[in-house]
Amino acid sequence: MKRNLAQALVIIFLITTIGAVLATVYAYQQPLESTETTTLATYSQHGQYYYIAELFPNVIYNTTILRPGEGVLWQPILSHVNVTFNYAFSGTPTPTNVSLTNYVQVEMSSQKWTKTLSPEDAMDWLALNTTDLNFTVFVNSTRLYEIFKIIDEETASSSSQYNITISPFIFQRATVGGKAVYEVFNPEVVIMFRQDMGRFIDITPLSSVNQKSITETVTIKNTWVETFKTATIAGIVISGIALAVSLFLLFRSKSGEAPKSIEKMISPHKDIIVDTAQVPPATKAVVETSSLDDLVRTAEVLARPIMHSVMGNEHTFFILDGETKYQYKAFS
Repeated sequence: MKRNLAQALVIIFLITTIGAVLATVYAYQQPLESTETTTLATYSQHGQYYYIAELFPNVIYNTTILRPGEGVLWQPILSHVNVTFNYAFSGTPTPTNVSLTNYVQVEMSSQKWTKTLSPEDAMDWLALNTTDLNFTVFVNSTRLYEIFKIIDEETASSSSQYNITISPFIFQRATVGGKAVYEVFNPEVVIMFRQDMGRFIDITPLSSVNQKSITETVTIKNTWVETFKTATIAGIVISGIALAVSLFLLFRSKSGEAPKSIEKMISPHKDIIVDTAQVPPATKAVVETSSLDDLVRTAEVLARPIMHSVMGNEHTFFILDGETKYQYKAFS
């Protein structure tokens, strides 16, 4: 009974010791510090282009007005296009102390040349005021093609595509979520006069967005990690001690009878026990009996003597039956 209890304790404390070791390995893999990022505020700038194209009477659309997504702006039936730009700035919480400055840069180009328009040229050719935050561009394809051709003649070149690039630069200062922010927003649009799949005008992109967040990152000490490490080390020590004690009890339980009982154990069975200096030989099968009495009963069944071998304080009682050895061990 004591031996079974000792075996159960060994198994239990072996499992708890292994668990404590694994927990310790996990604990030492955890960082002592971690970072936490909090979003204090968000804000965005949105630049939106929109156009209305006026057409000559035509068969393909059977209408004289086109808006974005309603069809291709074919140049032969195009009278002019009005392009408008609108800017919006918003945030959460609502921004304060908002200050905006801006200017618009306009560039005309082909595959061979580039020309930056002066404010006067922009106003004359495109009816564009380069100082307006929200502005309008008037695109007269006939007049603009005349200008393209003049520059082609001056540069002795020709192209299949001409571009008008409109670049607003918006400098925005504000206070958002108690933080000062400064942004430069450049929602560029390109008006392309293309001839690769027929002659048409393509205006893109129509929308530009700049979204930002104001965050705060703090370092947090993981105090639980140190506590966890201490607890797991204590678990190893306690489980290890308990395991050692259980192993000691298990080995003691294997010693059989008390040291002084060896002679008393042998006395009733002297007639079938033979002392021998022979070391118990190795056999294919070994059967351990739980007591000397059990071994005696086995000897009576097999009609064989019990051999008694002493090695130090270890007493081995055994019976040889072919390749099978029946034995019982006790310690003095």
